[in-house]
Amino acid sequence: MLEIGTVVLNKYRVEREIGSGGMGSIYQARDRSGKLVCLKEARTDEDSIESLKEEAGILSQIHHWGVPRFYEAFEWNGHFIIVMELIQGITLADLIEKRGACNETAAAGWARQMCQILSYIHTRKKAIIHRDIKPSNIMLRPDGRIALLDFGIAREFKTGKLQDTRGLGTKGYAAPEQYGGMGQTDARTDIYSLGATLFYLVSGKNPTDALQEFPMVRKINPNISAGMENIIAKCTMTRPGERYQNAVEFAAAIDTLNHSKESGIGFIVLSAAIAVIGLALVLYETISRIPDVPIFIIGGLLIMAGVSLFIIERGVSKTSAPVPTGSTRRGVFLQRRDDFGSGNMSGKSSGSIKESERHGIVLEDSIWFLASDDWVSVLGPQ
Repeated sequence: MLEIGTVVLNKYRVEREIGSGGMGSIYQARDRSGKLVCLKEARTDEDSIESLKEEAGILSQIHHWGVPRFYEAFEWNGHFIIVMELIQGITLADLIEKRGACNETAAAGWARQMCQILSYIHTRKKAIIHRDIKPSNIMLRPDGRIALLDFGIAREFKTGKLQDTRGLGTKGYAAPEQYGGMGQTDARTDIYSLGATLFYLVSGKNPTDALQEFPMVRKINPNISAGMENIIAKCTMTRPGERYQNAVEFAAAIDTLNHSKESGIGFIVLSAAIAVIGLALVLYETISRIPDVPIFIIGGLLIMAGVSLFIIERGVSKTSAPVPTGSTRRGVFLQRRDDFGSGNMSGKSSGSIKESERHGIVLEDSIWFLASDDWVSVLGPQ
């Protein structure tokens, strides 16, 4: 274990421990230029060291905004250490623990970003399977982007191999094939874990044991759409062949739901236009000296038609999930702790934002968020 204040390799000064697990410890450190970095130190046993070396090898192949950038790996005073980008923010696990289940729109947006990350790592020359996707391994940055952390049990897919060497993963999020006896893990394994993560985000409940039947999310949160429930159910099917076969298919399902939302908006506009025309006719004939009864009746029928179309659309919307594709730019409202405590809402903005009146900005998904040592979260309504 590295002591706080230790200077590693005459290059990195350890500032604080971020976390620890079965394979080792993680630290925030600062290099000679003053830039913050992340140090990951393996425990002294051979398995932990070998695992961290494998993680270093995998991270060195990944160059994507959604994965921490790998800098270097080395042995120092009996320690094996890798240095990578420090991702600041809050994990989705911590966010849900503090706030409770998030709204469907936010969860779908994060899942859509995860699909982009998975599509990248799964389509490398040697496909990389993460095998430990869960809320605590997904970091939400201050700018609204997410990052996938901890490739400690990730592996490269090996064509023709029947089984993984070891069964690893987190109970509830690990796919059934990670327990052995169902073939080796592949891209569909990560799809399962992402579906389980999505379940947690919209329900606030940890998923059940992966070897049992996965629960239907609307039994826990009736406000979730049937479309979202169907997506989660397909992701978490026991047999890999019944899931989405890759991240592109998963993302397309979310995009389809978003298309339903856009169609619903158009339907609302149409119904409103019909009703307004009808109302205009009724009002005109009401104030007319010589009312034209047929036109009055037509106006009334148009009002009824507009209202009926709106009611029909609202009924349909309850069975389809209005979610974003993930391509929508998001805003983030940042506010200092001292300003928050004093009620000063002027704040400071970051990322893609819309200027508003007194509060500074309005978020497109009604979630105001930032987490770090110097700022506080401002969470809008669900």
